[in-house]
Amino acid sequence: MWSFEFSLMIFLIIVFVSNAFSVLSRGRVSLQLMLGSICILGFVFNVLDPSFAANSKLVEVGFIAFNVLIIHSGTMIDFKLLKRERKIVLVSFLSMTGISLFMVMLSKLMNAPFGLLSAGPLLGGGATAAITSVITLGINPRFAMFPWLIFMTQSLLAVPIVKWAARRSSFDINEVVHIKEEKKQVNPFKIPAYYLGVLMVGAVLNQYVHMMIDIPLHTSVTALLIGIVLGHTGLLERAPLRKTDSFGLLMLGLMSLLVHTLSQTPIDGLLKMLLPLVIVLITSTVFLILIGLLISKFLKIDIYRCLIIVFSSMIGYPMWIGIVKSLDSKLEDEMMRIMSVTSVVLVNGLSIIATSLMMLIFKS
Repeated sequence: MWSFEFSLMIFLIIVFVSNAFSVLSRGRVSLQLMLGSICILGFVFNVLDPSFAANSKLVEVGFIAFNVLIIHSGTMIDFKLLKRERKIVLVSFLSMTGISLFMVMLSKLMNAPFGLLSAGPLLGGGATAAITSVITLGINPRFAMFPWLIFMTQSLLAVPIVKWAARRSSFDINEVVHIKEEKKQVNPFKIPAYYLGVLMVGAVLNQYVHMMIDIPLHTSVTALLIGIVLGHTGLLERAPLRKTDSFGLLMLGLMSLLVHTLSQTPIDGLLKMLLPLVIVLITSTVFLILIGLLISKFLKIDIYRCLIIVFSSMIGYPMWIGIVKSLDSKLEDEMMRIMSVTSVVLVNGLSIIATSLMMLIFKS
C-alpha cells in the first residue's frame, strides 16, 4: 500500500498531466476524461495502487466539497440577473425538464437505471455527478461509476456542437449587459476560516434538519435553499469559496471521488457500462438538438444561440474559456454571458433538483 505522501504526489501528477493534455487539445478532451482514462489503464495494468486516491486523503475533501459547493452555489443565485436573462433561464428550464422526462423513458426502455443516473450529471457538473454516485452507492453500488462516466464524457459531443453553433450564430450585441462589479473594502476579520466555517455551519444545519424532519428530497436540494437564504439575507457574501483560495483544493477532492469510485469498479463492470454510456450520450444529444429546435421556434430565439445555451452546461469551466478564446473575439462577451447564467441555473441549480427527483424514482 502506498504511503499518504506518495499517493498524494501521484494523484497530483496525474491531474496535472490530464489538465495539460486538455489544454493542448484546446478543450476537445476534458481533464476528467483524461484523468479517468489514465487511472483505468493504471488499474488494469497494476501500475496504480487501487487505494491511492483514498490514501491521498483527498476523498474526505471530496465529501466536504460537494456539501459546501451546493451551499456556495445557492449564494450565487441572483434573481435580478435571472429575471434580466429570463430567455436563457427559460431555455435552461425547458431543456432540463425535457431531458429528465426523456431519461425516465429511456431507463424504462433499457430496463435499467442508466437514464435516471444521467439526467442530472448530463447538464450538471462534478458536484452533481458526486451526489448521484454517492446516492447510488446506497441503492446499487454496481451502478455508482455511471454518473462519473457521464461527467467524463459529456463534453465530447457538446464541444463541437457549441463551436459549430457559435460560428453560425448572429448574436445581438445590443443585448449584452456589462455588469460593473462593486469594489468593497476587504474585511480583515473575514479570513478563509470564516467563509469555510459559515459554509460548514450551513452543511451541518442541513444534515440536522434532515435528521429531525423526514424530507423526501436529497440533502443537496435543501443545501441549495440554505445557500440562497444565506446569500440573500447578507449572512454570507455571494460566491464565498472564491474568497477562500480553496476552490482548487475542493475540485481536487471531487476528482479524487471519481478516481476512488473507479478503483472500486471491476473492469468487467466498467465494460458493461460502455454500451449504455454510448446510448445515453447519442440519444441525449439528438434529443437536446431537437428540443433546442422546438424552443427556438416557439420563443423566437436564434437556433444557434439556443443550441449554445442548451449545450453550454455540458462543457463547464475552464474548457469554456478555451472554446471562447478559439472563436471570434466579438463573440466573447455573449458566450461568457450565456455560460455565467447556465452555470448558475443548470449546473448549480436545476441539475441538483433533477438528480434528487431521479433518485427518488430509482429507489422506488
